[in-house]
Amino acid sequence: MDSILRSDNLLKLTEKLHLRRVLWACVSLVLILAYAYNWFTLKFDLVRPETWSYSYTELLINFEAGYVRRGLLGQLLYWFVDATGLNPLYVIQAICISAYLVILAYMLVKFRQQHFCWWILVSPLLLGLTISMIRKDYLMVLTVLIVVSLLRREHPGPWRVIAAIAFSLFAQMIHEVYFFWGTTILLLILYSRPDTRRYTIWAAVLSALCFIQACLFHGSIDQARGIVESWQRLE
Repeated sequence: MDSILRSDNLLKLTEKLHLRRVLWACVSLVLILAYAYNWFTLKFDLVRPETWSYSYTELLINFEAGYVRRGLLGQLLYWFVDATGLNPLYVIQAICISAYLVILAYMLVKFRQQHFCWWILVSPLLLGLTISMIRKDYLMVLTVLIVVSLLRREHPGPWRVIAAIAFSLFAQMIHEVYFFWGTTILLLILYSRPDTRRYTIWAAVLSALCFIQACLFHGSIDQARGIVESWQRLE
C-alpha cells in the first residue's frame, strides 16, 4: 500500500489511466464514425434500390409458381402488394429496417442494465454492418428475441410455449438455416425447465419436419421463372 501511495508510482498509475482513456475514446470514435459511414452508404441503396439485387430477391420468393422453400414471407408480401399497390422493395426496406431497429433498441436497453459500453454494439462484430441490413438475417435474430421473451417467465403457460414454437417454425420457413441455431436455442430453453420439458419432443419433431420439407422443395428453374413473372405481372 505504501509503494502505491508514493508520488512516482501514483504518477505512473495516472499516466496509465490517461492512456487507457485516450485509447478508449479513440476506439469508440472510430467505431461510431464507421457506423455513421455505413448508414451513409446504405442510404443510396434505400433511395435507389437495385430491383434484382440478391438482398431484395431473396425476400421476393413466393408460391405463385408452386410450393418452394423460403417462400412464405414472399407470398405474404405478394398478397400485401397485390392488395395495396405499394412498391415491394420499399415494403421490404420497412420490414428489415424495423427489425434492425427493434434489435438495436433491445440491445441498448440490455447493455445499459448490465453497464456495458454501448458503442460496442456499433462494431462490425455486432450491429455495425448496416450495409447488410436488407436481408433475412435480422428477421431471424428478431425471432430469437421473441422466442426468448415468450419463454423468459419462470413458468410460461402453454400458449406462450406454442407461440414460441410457431415463431420458430415461421423463421424456418423464411430460411431453413434457422434450424441449426435458432431452433437449437428454443429446444435448449424448453428442455432446461421441468414444466416445459414435455414440449421439447414436439418442437424437435415439428422443426425436423419443417427442415425436411425445405430439403425436398428446393425449387427449379421453371419455378424461378414463374416467380419472376408473378412479380412482373404486379409491376
